[in-house]
Amino acid sequence: MVQRISKGDRVKISGKVSRVWPNGLVSLYPDGLDYPITVRPEDIDEVLPKERPPKEKPVGGRRKPIYDEQD
Repeated sequence: MVQRISKGDRVKISGKVSRVWPNGLVSLYPDGLDYPITVRPEDIDEVLPKERPPKEKPVGGRRKPIYDEQD
């Protein structure tokens, strides 16, 4: 069901941050748009950190066993 939107309503827009300016302004690419927009940081309600892939464990880094082998 589509919600009815009226003049004066507030909306949230998600996008990828492209640059943080020295004066504090933030440029971001909204989803579905080919060019960035610049907003003030106080206009941003929620920031999600960048998703990072899990680190892979090295395969060949096995250690010797702790116990001594019996003869």
